[in-house]
Amino acid sequence: EDCRETDVKDIKSVHFTLCQKPWICPLGISRKNALCGDFHRKWFEVRQDWEKSLGMDPPKENANADDFSLGYCHGSGERNYQQIIVD
Repeated sequence: EDCRETDVKDIKSVHFTLCQKPWICPLGISRKNALCGDFHRKWFEVRQDWEKSLGMDPPKENANADDFSLGYCHGSGERNYQQIIVD
């Protein structure tokens, strides 16, 4: 079985070496590699759920249909990552 064809919901752990860390906003690889895009989207979904549980408002998603970052990346690169503001 080719692990690259595994449904993301069946994966329990991910090491982001090949796909790069979601918080450095590697949008290019997320678009080129569907599995990396799925991993990144899931990571941002977990972050979004966590923020909602704390009563925080998540960012508005970009209108772009392939926005794997759910609005947390405003472009490629770490400087475009929306950090969590802790009071």
